Amino acid sequence: MRLFNRYYSGYDLALPLGDVAITLISVLAARLFVVDVVHYSEVLRWHHWTLLAGWVSVSVLVSFYYADLYEIDQALSQRELSLRFANGFGITCLLIAALSYPFPSLASRKFI
Repeated sequence: MRLFNRYYSGYDLALPLGDVAITLISVLAARLFVVDVVHYSEVLRWHHWTLLAGWVSVSVLVSFYYADLYEIDQALSQRELSLRFANGFGITCLLIAALSYPFPSLASRKFI
């Protein structure tokens, strides 16, 4: 498949799509945990959690891309791969913090 003037194999596209799927599932599983296990009654509705999961997924995708985790053309050592993952995860945390800082009331507001 040709995308942005470069050819990508199925494996090249499976890595980012897998990261997005894992992020979506983990955020929505956290919502189920809060509702079913903790019995916290003031939980926001599903559409808010789905929007949050999509936002986190995009930030993970962008930060892992800029940390060169999707560059599979080169052989990486275990140390280099774990350093790139730590950098990508750190970029994700900083990106989420920077984007959520101006809107602190979104987490406490109920969406009906």
